[in-house]
Amino acid sequence: MGSREWVSTSMPYLAPREKGQPDPWTAETAAAGRRGRQRIVHAGEVAAPPEIAVPLGLAPGADVVVRRPRT
Repeated sequence: MGSREWVSTSMPYLAPREKGQPDPWTAETAAAGRRGRQRIVHAGEVAAPPEIAVPLGLAPGADVVVRRPRT
């Protein structure tokens, strides 16, 4: 990612929440009696393999950011 320009295309797949309402994931895990969490053990730039690059509209090998959670 040689450029410092930020590019994002997020899809509006969640309805806006009122102030003070939990996000859908928090509400779902609380309803199930669980507590959700995620610990990222690695984040950094890598060359995108074709199966990742093509759906994102990128050239295979383009730099992308990857986050790896603890499993």
